[in-house]
Amino acid sequence: MLRATAGEATLVACGLGGRLELSRNQLRIIKGGTWGHFVEALHLGYGMMEKRIFLDQISAVEIVKLIIAPDFIRFSYNGSPPVTGHYLGDAFAENALIMNPFDQRKFYALKDRMDQLITRKT
Repeated sequence: MLRATAGEATLVACGLGGRLELSRNQLRIIKGGTWGHFVEALHLGYGMMEKRIFLDQISAVEIVKLIIAPDFIRFSYNGSPPVTGHYLGDAFAENALIMNPFDQRKFYALKDRMDQLITRKT
């Protein structure tokens, strides 16, 4: 399910079990691989999926930081899953991706760029 990065992506951030691809007008959340099959087998959430969200639909980007579990990034848009307050439910939702535990620079760059776009929108 993980396909080659689209030539149109301006920023790609690879996390656990997937990646985010930011282009000029949309964000792609792509989940799959061994980690994705594991998540699906245990019914933890969305492990195998590809979702496209147009940037003008995204209202917020959050990086959720925890002490004992990997951080994850979550995108809010009309119709997105609500926050449950439970790590597994929120981190494995269709609108979230667990960040790379060792190098998170691309995720913060993506968040900064999207925050700028959201600010211009309002």
